[in-house]
Amino acid sequence: MKRFIRDKQGTAAVEYGILASLIAVASVSVMGDLGIKINAVFGSVSSTLNGLGVGLPTPTPTPTPGFPTPTPGGPNTPPETPPRDPNQPKTPREECEAAGGVWGAQGICFN
Repeated sequence: MKRFIRDKQGTAAVEYGILASLIAVASVSVMGDLGIKINAVFGSVSSTLNGLGVGLPTPTPTPTPGFPTPTPGGPNTPPETPPRDPNQPKTPREECEAAGGVWGAQGICFN
């Protein structure tokens, strides 16, 4: 046991590991604060330029054939599917739901 306590091999590796972890923690905290400050500076510059009328123009959406014209802030959803042909036979899922059942993920109708 005394020999184990006196053994100094590996202590340098442990010290280097502790030092590296401290440097990593310090750099992460500094970079986080720096990122917040840089974001604030860019936000201030952007609002100043927009106030002077120098900001970038707002892009206008270009219509895509077959899709509705997108509205700012609204969803760009595809056009509605056409109504189903009543002469076409129903799928098993449609028959299940028409009977009041629930269609399962495995293709099984639960009534």
